[in-house]
Amino acid sequence: MNTFVDFNTTKLLKDKGIKIEVDEVHFYEDEINNIREHQLKNREVLYQAFDTEYPLDENQYQTYTIADIVMWLYDNHGIWIEVYPREYKELNLMWSYTLTKIESTYTVGGIEFPDIEKPDDIPIWKSLKEAFLAAIEYCINKLICQKEK
Repeated sequence: MNTFVDFNTTKLLKDKGIKIEVDEVHFYEDEINNIREHQLKNREVLYQAFDTEYPLDENQYQTYTIADIVMWLYDNHGIWIEVYPREYKELNLMWSYTLTKIESTYTVGGIEFPDIEKPDDIPIWKSLKEAFLAAIEYCINKLICQKEK
């Protein structure tokens, strides 16, 4: 999915020291440190650097697409995220995810996520992007950075 992650996920990646090699540098600016009026209204303004060696300021956060992060998790940690349509609620499609580790499974919220089973009590999200972001945040906070402590 070539959709960029939101500011909060971008900030989490930077705070955890995660940097992914990409062909083009895109970044958000934190409005707390930024005096531009339009930034104060919307943190989700995405900028593109014209040079991959562009030096980011302290208040600038390099961001990535969902696909960049999903492939980084797979290539570096053997974790695969699968997001799938789950059910309809009030005529809206809801989404969920499974996390698969090569030759094993992970447990999320006390629920095991095997490759083929999809239990009924797995959390659901209103959009595909929300489900991916929740899965990425879980992987970063609970599987990657937790393990490295």
